[in-house]
Amino acid sequence: MVLSDAFWAQRFGRDPSVVGRSIRVNGQLATIVGVAPQGFDGLIVGTPIRLWTTTAQQHPLRYAGNASNDNADSRRPWIGQWGIQWLAVVARVPVGIDPGAIVPQLAGPLRRSNEAVFGDAPPEELERRLRERPWLTPGAHGLSPLRAAFSDALWVLMATVALVLLIACPNLASLLLARNIGRARELAVRLALGARRGQLVCQLLTESLLLAAMGGAAGIVLARWAAPVLPRLALSAPPTASPLALPLDGRLLAFATGLSLLTGMLFGLAPALRWSRPGVHEALRLNARAFGGPQLFARGLVAVQVALAFVLLVGAMLFARTFRNYISLDAGFEQERVVTARFDPRLAGIEEARLPALYSRLLEEAGRLPGIRSATLAVIGPAMGSERTSSIAIQGYQPRPGEDPSVHKDYVGPRFFETVAMPIRLGRDFTDHDDGRAPEVAIIN
Repeated sequence: MVLSDAFWAQRFGRDPSVVGRSIRVNGQLATIVGVAPQGFDGLIVGTPIRLWTTTAQQHPLRYAGNASNDNADSRRPWIGQWGIQWLAVVARVPVGIDPGAIVPQLAGPLRRSNEAVFGDAPPEELERRLRERPWLTPGAHGLSPLRAAFSDALWVLMATVALVLLIACPNLASLLLARNIGRARELAVRLALGARRGQLVCQLLTESLLLAAMGGAAGIVLARWAAPVLPRLALSAPPTASPLALPLDGRLLAFATGLSLLTGMLFGLAPALRWSRPGVHEALRLNARAFGGPQLFARGLVAVQVALAFVLLVGAMLFARTFRNYISLDAGFEQERVVTARFDPRLAGIEEARLPALYSRLLEEAGRLPGIRSATLAVIGPAMGSERTSSIAIQGYQPRPGEDPSVHKDYVGPRFFETVAMPIRLGRDFTDHDDGRAPEVAIIN
């Protein structure tokens, strides 16, 4: 085994002598041979890994995560079987080699593999598989299904943040302008005493940049506190879970620092240039004409603020409406009274022949608990955050280019639809008679 840095710190207190010691995993002894560097939690973004082992040890450790019985036999080692489609091939390309030049070399092995795996499949399925072409995905930043799922929402969120920033910047410029109006006498006196315009500009910009830097520092402190909290609130995860890694690394700090300085520079420059050259006699007399230009500038900033605030308000109302629709979304089953529990008897070394009796006893004991109306089994179950798909081939139907002929499916026990209170529009629910000796039946959505 190789341990992650987080697991090493949690279970062994970063003890250097841990290498060479044995730990028990799924009832089997494994030797710790190394510890991964801090910050590396695996290739899948959002799925932190605690332990690594070799694929050759997958079978002795009874690990079958992500496996599919449709493609291979989970009772046998993965290595040596055809149809293992859930393993990711990770390759390091030599320096100076174009990754695109490697893709054509993979076409032949992929075609031979598909011929071996899908040789007995229906002609439509085999033809579709033989048309597949390989591609490479850059792995420098890990494999991230989260990026594809949340990228659109994050772009909208970033646009909202930019709107807030655009509202705050004119507000800051208005405050600086109003403050400098009150300092007109001071600035005029400085110019009358021989101060150069560049010196006044530097002074006013320094004050503006200091305000922007203080705001940026406050934002970084807030982000430091909110980064581990917000994902857990959004995903309803327990305090010990870490579904997303949001580190305050050098790139984020550099971006926040640059944005703060740019904001302070842009929106502090206009007031600084305006008030570094006031008419000395007019400023000293403080007549109304001395403030005609600043008043027009301030009114323009107020108009921009109001317009941007209106856009932000409309966007916030749409977000609130979307959030309300999300939390009241009808999932198709009764969510409030459904309790799920995940378990894998294979990890305890229970033989397959003993599973039917074990499942029957589990359902019987669960049905005796107070308040339980009914109980059932499912490979996935409702809202469990996982999925199971299979490709299908319909005789006489040719899929359109780019069409994915696959379906999501689940294997469930009797009374499943009754237990989750999911109504059946036509037909019947599964019963105890739908076992391995009965004709195969299915319920479709």
